[in-house]
Amino acid sequence: MLGGLVRFLLATALGFYFRRIELLAPERVPSGPLLVVANHPNSLADAAVLAASLPRPFAIVATAALFRFPPLAWLLRRLGVIPVNRAADDPRAMRTVAATFEAVYAALEPGGAVLIFPEGITYDEPALRPFKSGPARMALELEHRHAGKLGLKLLPVGLHYPSRGRYRGDALAHAGNALRAADYLDGYPERKKEAIQRLTDAVEAALKALVVHIPEADRADLVAGLGRLSEGALPPTAADDLERRRKTAAAVALLYKDRPAEAAAF
Repeated sequence: MLGGLVRFLLATALGFYFRRIELLAPERVPSGPLLVVANHPNSLADAAVLAASLPRPFAIVATAALFRFPPLAWLLRRLGVIPVNRAADDPRAMRTVAATFEAVYAALEPGGAVLIFPEGITYDEPALRPFKSGPARMALELEHRHAGKLGLKLLPVGLHYPSRGRYRGDALAHAGNALRAADYLDGYPERKKEAIQRLTDAVEAALKALVVHIPEADRADLVAGLGRLSEGALPPTAADDLERRRKTAAAVALLYKDRPAEAAAF
């Protein structure tokens, strides 16, 4: 009952703040045990947008810092939020990470879904932050416990906000192709670090393909400037905006490759 009420209030609040929330490629969201891995550009709004757009419920792995206020901690636990202690939260309490993993396994083993943000923090730069290995460690250990028969998948979801921070803006959740954890078990657990790194790299590459990822600051500035030139002709949907920005970023990358001096001058 509590969860239903909170979901209703959440949907009402999101409908008031956002003009439109889209899910691109909903057919890619599988059934069965699922780790949803998403980028984290917009703080608490990211989990809310995913809760409103994905066609199945999920638990959420969130920083233990949110649980420091007892009334909020009580509510979060009843909503299925799983606390994780990061080194930035309390380096002395990293032992609690094992408890987080077991809580995630308990949610996944019956066929449930769990959302995790592998970058670990929210940010506002036009590039993904380096991925933590947590999702891959969870996925491979749990699939190994079930001898590769659990069928756990990892679903990359890219979040995009054309006008982040503006009232009545749009939000987009772009679902990618799910990865089977069992496909990355080769060498696990004998060469555990190698297997974890392979899966982490695969998830990171899949997520980069769903968003606008520009790690070079000068190129990001140029893409942003070109975007401001076309602000008078806004695309009708967030998906269109994402496609336009990705094409602009690709064109800028090609310009820097073929004519770097002119690109820098421009």
